[in-house]
Amino acid sequence: MRLHRLQLPRFGHFSDFKLDLDGAGFHVILGRNEAGKSTLVEAWLNLLYGIPTRTSYAFLHPRDTLEIRAVVDDGAGEVALTRTPQRSNNLLDADGAPVPPAVLEAMLRGVPEDAYRALYGLNDDTIEKGGDDILASKGDL
Repeated sequence: MRLHRLQLPRFGHFSDFKLDLDGAGFHVILGRNEAGKSTLVEAWLNLLYGIPTRTSYAFLHPRDTLEIRAVVDDGAGEVALTRTPQRSNNLLDADGAPVPPAVLEAMLRGVPEDAYRALYGLNDDTIEKGGDDILASKGDL
């Protein structure tokens, strides 16, 4: 699955934010501290796996109004998705119709959230933890 666009109408400190990742290649997102890089990663993960009941990203916008949108390519074409914090039917297609969880699970090829975070959710904390784990292994990797 390839991310083409991530939109944060209401999430964390973002309002009506759009990140366009069209084009081939490898994208690197740079920004000063507190610019929102970790918020972007968390928004992506919340789009994929759901917005937690207790989220620290509902400080500017109330939790029940949070919204994350993305356009992804699932290998068969582009798919527009919207995630809301509702208890059910919280993943929607471009027309606002509910998307069954199995559709996104198939795109993720069954990778659970903790494994996805470990593989693709690198940030300062996970890099430091990885370094600590390597040191604690005493050469037994």
